[in-house]
Amino acid sequence: MPTLSIPPGYAQASMTFRHSSLARAALITFGLDVGDAGGDYLAIAQDMPGLLGAQFDDIIDADVTVGEPTLRVGQDGGEALVVVGTASFVGLRTSPSLPGNNAALIRKATNRGGRRGRGRLFLPWVLSEADVDEVGAISSTKRSELATSAQNWLNNMPLSSPPHQMVLLHSTGLSALGNPDPVVSMSCDPLIGSQRRRLGRR
Repeated sequence: MPTLSIPPGYAQASMTFRHSSLARAALITFGLDVGDAGGDYLAIAQDMPGLLGAQFDDIIDADVTVGEPTLRVGQDGGEALVVVGTASFVGLRTSPSLPGNNAALIRKATNRGGRRGRGRLFLPWVLSEADVDEVGAISSTKRSELATSAQNWLNNMPLSSPPHQMVLLHSTGLSALGNPDPVVSMSCDPLIGSQRRRLGRR
């Protein structure tokens, strides 16, 4: 069974999206190059919600709190080092959202060809009914807003302190694993992404 590879100098990052009306949180994950962090992984974890919020706080539903930033940092041997921060932010958009299982699908591109060079990330509670038509197509205006925010989020990571860069971590499989690939661009898929497990119970 394929397993995620986190080499030394890299980390798997995650943040939760907690809606006030749901007991179960949604989770986003992405890879990071933390080789220039000088070991200050907690500072990166604490910075993660602020970097995301600077671009998305006015897009995310006001009933949603984004936080619990966590890094699983690869080690030379043994289990990954787990670092958990406490920073968070609350969304600012007051218009009602689509349910959390209907998310914006943010696509991540690298300079590597094939499936190994592409990734994706589901952002919940960033879309309202006005943003999506009856067949699930996101309006061009909303797509542009989401794509711009995602690209700015990506571009600002290396400018933070300590600097870090989003990458695609790879899982073991039939093709060559290779090193994690830097993400060079972000875009928004024309259609909403659906994740049934995010439609939690109250």
